[in-house]
Amino acid sequence: MFEGSSEQDSERSTRGGYLIKIKPSRKSCIVYADGTPEKAGSGAGQSIEQPIPFVAFIGPNFQPTLPAGKIDLAECRRGRLAIPYRIAGRPDLRALSITCNSRSDQFPVQVQQYPTVRQFLGREGEGHPYRYIVVDPDLPRLDLVTLKVKNPEARILILKAEERPAPQVAAEIDQHKVRATDLVSSGNAAGELTANPVFNARVHLRNLHLAKVRQLLMESVMSVQELEFIRTFLAIMIRNDQGKAELASVGEELRALDELYRLAGLVLNADGDSLSEVLDGPLRDQVRSSLLDFVAARRRKATDKEEELQLWEWEYRLKSA
Repeated sequence: MFEGSSEQDSERSTRGGYLIKIKPSRKSCIVYADGTPEKAGSGAGQSIEQPIPFVAFIGPNFQPTLPAGKIDLAECRRGRLAIPYRIAGRPDLRALSITCNSRSDQFPVQVQQYPTVRQFLGREGEGHPYRYIVVDPDLPRLDLVTLKVKNPEARILILKAEERPAPQVAAEIDQHKVRATDLVSSGNAAGELTANPVFNARVHLRNLHLAKVRQLLMESVMSVQELEFIRTFLAIMIRNDQGKAELASVGEELRALDELYRLAGLVLNADGDSLSEVLDGPLRDQVRSSLLDFVAARRRKATDKEEELQLWEWEYRLKSA
């Protein structure tokens, strides 16, 4: 449990003369240099409040030296924040290096350590404030997939092995890119994950098997959260930051698929007002047809009479349009 979230606002002075006002409830801080607050961001989006990094170490051998669950100051130099930790059985002090936009010589951070992924995921309901999740290189790849699915906004970092780790030197890190298709081809994607619609959607999306992603709605019983996870993957592909030609060529189909999953979420939430507004307006033929199949499939599985009647109504309106 994070104690920092219940702490009062406080002020800390750094060795270099900066004043930092810490706001635990907002998970942010304000850095002052000679009485003037720093501004983070760019353009119109600039703000004097800067987010405090929350870092989770997952692995039995990690030993962060900052107090767990407490906001404390870490060294900051040349745009890099150094978060100290040790490896069990080794005396040398290491430092995890992450980006920091402040010019201050120290900056607030909050760390926590969990021996296993299962224990980390057991925190469900506390809000998962972590911007960075640091994992041991020996962590099973299936656990990495689970972490990424459950925490799509977090950066998952894997510490590379060092031949000659030196005290106070930042450990080399890299963002671990988990490829679901690699797990399938290697035969490691067995059991729970292969039955997970989010995992299957990711595999199909990587292979651009978009019809299979659409079919998952009819074949799987998904929660609203699982629909949103899949929409996160779709949003990344639609944005196409790397300008991939194969994604650009299916852009419209991806957008239609995202709209279908959004509407499916309205159905699951029984959001009749929002769904009625959509049904009364223009709707792509492909989306309307697939949504009709989804509503009909849900209606056949309905166990509540009121829910069945509502689904009957939406099914009728989709057929009549």
